[in-house]
Amino acid sequence: MNDPFRDLVLGLLFAIMLGWVLVEGRGVILPVVASFIVAYIVLGLADLIGRLPGVGARIPETIRHMAAIVLIGMALFGIISLILANIGEVAARAPDYQQRLLKILEESGAIGLNCNYKHVGGRLSNFLHKNGYKLSVW
Repeated sequence: MNDPFRDLVLGLLFAIMLGWVLVEGRGVILPVVASFIVAYIVLGLADLIGRLPGVGARIPETIRHMAAIVLIGMALFGIISLILANIGEVAARAPDYQQRLLKILEESGAIGLNCNYKHVGGRLSNFLHKNGYKLSVW
């Protein structure tokens, strides 16, 4: 008994239920998936350390795993340091960006900005209003 309509309805119900489970369970599912990814990276890096010519095979597995975790931590620390340094640079250059924005608005003859970014900060809004421009967020 091959009923295509029944199969369609059951397929849609399954997709809706699966979507609901994924949305409601994301607080549990995301950490589990993230831990699998981290474990995969740590184990892969530990295996790579074990293949180092000369010394790799003589390093105990526990030490390789700890070394992999330390290396990943150092890499994350470096990445976070770069991000924080760039945030500091952007913050230091904010007045230049503001002046460029005003120049672009003046040259274009615009009366304001229309943005599709719903989390536009109050600082940008106040800056535009103080200089006689409007801000529309949608």
